[in-house]
Amino acid sequence: MRYAGVARTGLVHTPTLMGEAGTELVIDAPTLARINMRAPQFTNFVMRNRVNQRMDGNYSAIDSNGGNGSGGADNGAMMALLVSTIDRNSALLQYLAENRIEAYTLLSEFEKKRDLRDKSLAKGSLK
Repeated sequence: MRYAGVARTGLVHTPTLMGEAGTELVIDAPTLARINMRAPQFTNFVMRNRVNQRMDGNYSAIDSNGGNGSGGADNGAMMALLVSTIDRNSALLQYLAENRIEAYTLLSEFEKKRDLRDKSLAKGSLK
């Protein structure tokens, strides 16, 4: 596993060791995949608002919006989108909590999924 130095905003595609400095947000691969599926613009938003890193040799002064060079209009639009998404998700969760939803499956399909899970667990376990 390679050491990447101080953790920084960006996408990491391989197992990586990172140093810590202050509060960091690390998003695991399954969560990032879910975010990209449900809000594909989120990753682009994070990358657009990324603070310039000193370790990259960027020693210029950081401007008032955090050094990312983008204006506040993008932030307002993204915030409105996030609020709208949260409102829709809240309404969906309330509906699911108040209404029963039945899901049907065949026993053979359940057994296939269970066997796949068991094989995956066995393959990943230390023996």
